[in-house]
Amino acid sequence: MPNKNRREEIEKLIIDYLEKNRNSYYSLRDLTQLLPLRKHEHRELRDIMNSLKRDGKIILRNKQFGIKSSPQQKIVEGKFDAGSLVRGYSYAFVNNKNGDIFIDSEDISSAYHGDTVRVEIKYRRRGLLYGKVLKIVKRANDKLSGNIDAYQGRYYLVPDLARIHTTFDITDRGGAKVNDKVHLQIEDWGNREMNKRPRGKVIEILGTAGDTKVEELALIKQFELPLFFPDEVIAETEKLNDEVDENTLHNRKDFR
Repeated sequence: MPNKNRREEIEKLIIDYLEKNRNSYYSLRDLTQLLPLRKHEHRELRDIMNSLKRDGKIILRNKQFGIKSSPQQKIVEGKFDAGSLVRGYSYAFVNNKNGDIFIDSEDISSAYHGDTVRVEIKYRRRGLLYGKVLKIVKRANDKLSGNIDAYQGRYYLVPDLARIHTTFDITDRGGAKVNDKVHLQIEDWGNREMNKRPRGKVIEILGTAGDTKVEELALIKQFELPLFFPDEVIAETEKLNDEVDENTLHNRKDFR
């Protein structure tokens, strides 16, 4: 792993080279041959290129890297809406203060519903804006509740949130089995262009899926709701008198 200064030097080498060749795209193998890199740095090139892509500094087209030739690039931020994806359509939207931006499924990167994303506006057609997700600015979730399922020996999570449009591979079940309701810590959001699936590890087994109390607990976990009242609230209730005085009753209506 190159140190911070050397990594910045490599990033500058990459950007400078691609800037000089704006209309060309290069594979990782091309770049290892074209750039003055040390042999042991070749292994780190993929990680550096993906980092530059996530930051919107370069783009990936047909597994080749480059810099977009158009100088009139417009970048905006908004909330990713995956509602259409979960209904089986091949597109999503980004909700921006100036209107919705249409995002083809090939251009969503690793965005999930509710994420704040940075989008490049590619073009306008028939009054609609079309764009591409460049970067995830802020995740809406870093944990998900859902059910454990399995297929051909591969365990995965089916999220409870209806607008999470994929399943998640499980790296560590923590003893959970199929049809358990669990809480998952997301470790990697995947990469559609590199055909990498999102994955995470089970951090809590909540119980059997379908049980009413377990489903309630899953909701509490998903939305980070408190399970208990704070100590100061409990202390305040203990000061209350169990009996209601006559003056208070006079101002009340009995609905029993």
